[in-house]
This record gives sequence, C-alpha cells and structure tokens, in this order.
Amino acid sequence: MIPNTNEIAKQTLIALKERKLKPTPENYTEIFEELSLKYGITSSNKAKLDKYKTLLLPIYQQELNSKTIRSLEELISFLISVLNRQSGKQFSEFFDFLYT
Repeated sequence: MIPNTNEIAKQTLIALKERKLKPTPENYTEIFEELSLKYGITSSNKAKLDKYKTLLLPIYQQELNSKTIRSLEELISFLISVLNRQSGKQFSEFFDFLYT
C-alpha cells in the first residue's frame, strides 16, 4: 500500500532521528525525497528540477548529471557558476540562443 504524504512525513521524522540528523530543511527534504521515491511518488520539488533540467542545453544537462542537485537553490547556484565561467563570446552566444 502506498502511504499518503502525512505518513511519509512521519517516516521522514523517524528516519532523521534514527540517522541522528538535525531536522534542518535540507535534511528533511533529502530524506522525504528518498522515502517518496521508495514508494514511487515523485515530489513537486523533483518534478520541478526535472522540468528545468530538460530546458537546458544538452552540454549543461550532462554537466548537471555529474552533480547532486536537491533543490531549486542548488540548481540556481549551478546555473550561476556556469554563467560565471562563460567567456564573453560564449556568454553572448548563450543569450543569442535564448532570444531565438
């Protein structure tokens, strides 16, 4: 039987205690995502991350695959780092691509 969201939330708190992790938003989210996937449930956070990932150019999708991205904030940090690494020419090509 697939548990409801409240049951997964309860199991998340139990897992945090068992693993001796502090109940920070990051730890909670990580455990909640793990348990949700165990039951075949995709959280809205994961769905958003997957959606935004598909919008990236393939080269950035490949680079993103080598990273552990668990939140939108981490995705934004990744994108900022990619933009900051761009040379002037690549940077303008990137924005030209966006406007086409």
